[in-house]
Amino acid sequence: MKTLVLEPDVTRARAWVARYAAGADNTCHVAISAAQARLMLIGSCYDRLCLRLGHLGGQSHAILAVARACNPECEIVDLARMTRRSVSGPSMGEVLRAEPPQAMRIG
Repeated sequence: MKTLVLEPDVTRARAWVARYAAGADNTCHVAISAAQARLMLIGSCYDRLCLRLGHLGGQSHAILAVARACNPECEIVDLARMTRRSVSGPSMGEVLRAEPPQAMRIG
């Protein structure tokens, strides 16, 4: 599984890479800005996109649109809430208002 983590903090990014890059078939790349994440999504097909949806403001809509266009099967992981969903699932606003039973818990 190919994972892209959007994390500007280098220490946190290393921790997420250690978590998601475990295993022989897994690769993990880190973007430090929303613009870099969009370019990396366009340049390569990622199976998982990890980001903090609440901290990006309007930029998250652009990132999710690019992820949806490049790979409709991409999984979105919200690092702040530790939830995941398909990029083709409900809109970002619905996910942020969703109750915990509706969102899939990691772990």
